[in-house]
Amino acid sequence: MGGNPIIPTNAVNKVINLLNSKLLIFLSIPCL
Repeated sequence: MGGNPIIPTNAVNKVINLLNSKLLIFLSIPCL
């Protein structure tokens, strides 16, 4: 195997933030 690929942490963090926000919205709907 060659060198490890560089992970775009900014893009990954943005995706994680979007997923977390969607999960929070789905979890908060039943509470309302």
